[in-house]
Formats: sequence, C-alpha cells, structure tokens
Amino acid sequence: MSFLPQQYWATGNVRVQSTDDDLNRNVPNPFNINNLTALQTSNPLLFNYLRTQGFFTSSTIRKNQYLRAFPHMNGLTGLRPGVEFSDATGGNRYHDFELLFEKRYSRGLHTAVLYTYSFAESQDFYFNEFDAKPSYQPNNLNRPHRFVWTAIYELPFGKDRRWVQTSPLRHVVGGWQLSWIYQFQSGPPTNWANYFYYGDLNKIADTFRHSDTHNQDVHLWFDPNTAYRGTGPVPSGFNGFEGRAANQPGVFHQRVFPARLGSLRADGFRGWDVKILRRFRFAERANFSVAADMLNLTNHTNFGQPVTNPTNRDFGRVTGQQGVGRTLQFTGRLEF
Repeated sequence: MSFLPQQYWATGNVRVQSTDDDLNRNVPNPFNINNLTALQTSNPLLFNYLRTQGFFTSSTIRKNQYLRAFPHMNGLTGLRPGVEFSDATGGNRYHDFELLFEKRYSRGLHTAVLYTYSFAESQDFYFNEFDAKPSYQPNNLNRPHRFVWTAIYELPFGKDRRWVQTSPLRHVVGGWQLSWIYQFQSGPPTNWANYFYYGDLNKIADTFRHSDTHNQDVHLWFDPNTAYRGTGPVPSGFNGFEGRAANQPGVFHQRVFPARLGSLRADGFRGWDVKILRRFRFAERANFSVAADMLNLTNHTNFGQPVTNPTNRDFGRVTGQQGVGRTLQFTGRLEF
C-alpha cells in the first residue's frame, strides 16, 4: 500500500542514475519528534513511545520514503483505497487438450498412451510496486507438452500361458512380468529480473538460438553472446542484453523486461522407469513376488534453470540438475 507513485520512476531502455541519486538523497524528516510536541500534552504515552523509535527521532528521511502514501509504515500491505477487491485477488487462465489411447490385448499386454497440450497463465505478479493490480504472466507450474507411454506385459510362459505350460521349465520361465513408464514433458518458463534488452521481444527466441547452442554444448542453454559487455555505446543493430553491471536498470526504474519467458523454457523431464517382476505361487491363495525397479533407467540428466543474469559469467549456462540419476530398488511381497 505504501508505494512510490509512478511519476517518480525512471523509464526507457537506459539507466538513469540521476533518478536513483535524487530519490535516495536525504530530506528533512517531517515526522521528527520535535514536530510532534503537541502529542506531549494530548497523548503523553504515545509521545514517549515515539521517542524510542528511530524513524521519529531521525532528523532526515530518504526522499523515496517521504513521497510514499504512508512513509511511517513502509511495507504496509492490504487493499488500496479505490481498488476493488476483485481486481486485487489475481486469477488463473488454463486450457488443455488431452488425447488418450488405451488398449488391453488378450495375451498379457496392456498399454496406454497419453498426450496433453496445455496453456496457462496466472495473474499473480506486480511488475511494478505502483501497479494497482497484478498482471498476467506464464504460469510457472504449466508444462505445455506432456507425453506418457505405459505398458504391462506378462510373458507368455508358464501355467495358463501360451507356451511352456506343463514342462518343469515353467517354474523357471513362468510368472515373469515386464512393465515400463516413459515420460516426456516441457520445462517451466525461465525466470528473469529487470534487464535492458535491445531488440524485438516478440522475436527473442531467435536471439537465444537455444537448439543450435545446446546441441554444440549440452551445458549451454542459450547463446551467451546475447549479452553485450564491450565499451562505449551498444552497436547499432545488436540484439541482446545489456551485460555491463554499471549499466543495468536502477533501483527506481520501471520494469522493462518480463519476469517469466514462455518463449525460452528450462529443461523439461524425460525418463524411462522399468520394472521386472517374478511371481511364485505356492498355493491357490498364496504367492510371493520379487521385483526390481529401475528408475531413470537410461540415467538421463534433467537440467535445472539456466543462469539468466547477463552480468554473470555463467550467463546462458545450466549449473544444476533436477531429480536424481539412475536408481535401483528391489522389493518382495507376500500375498495370502
């Protein structure tokens, strides 16, 4: 609620140091206890309390705090005067298309394939502290594409199966079951702070060159050369980010770059989980099964978010992973 009004913020695609300098300078503090001597008579208890608070004993105050609606209650949250509750609560938009193919075969095979395409965005982010209501941005939990293939196959050997029904060999080759789950899904949108970008945001995916860069170096998620770190003015026609720390947007600069980019998503998820199960039947109502679970069988690495700070030397690089490597686990189960 105690926001700095919009007219005091810098705009444009160039750092305005004078705005930061002006808003951070000290001005006389109108809330100084010496200006509130009337309280000493009307409310001595409150007066004595204020004398213990640094805000009311300081002779100066930062200009950016002085210009706020409630300078003495910085950080106050709640519904602003003149803003409807329905406008401040935010919202979600979600649409999806799901396609499922499922088939149960007569000889021990059951398989299913699921594909989902989804679109989601959330109104949960204030791009600037002076905004009257939150803005929409890509939902960080949404994965546009998800593909799942599952199957269970009971090998056709042993009692009540197609082959080796009566031979003593049925005790060795019978009772085996193989199952698997393959999953692929898109990654989350990448997260960004407020940076200067030179170029058309609608074509920023072309600037990142994600596929070409990642194919050349698996640890690079996008082209790190999209950050300009030279000297002097940015060359004409350059498409990319301001990479010099001294030239980044100031503290009091309106946001000029999205907080999330759906056009550049982090690594998604891809993995095979396989299970081999063997069932031993001791009696009509008793059996024992052992199983081996191989999670992430191919030991595929699913990367974390790339570094999105253009002043960082690892800009464009992934430095962590999500999930774990191959995991093997063995279980036993007695049913009676």
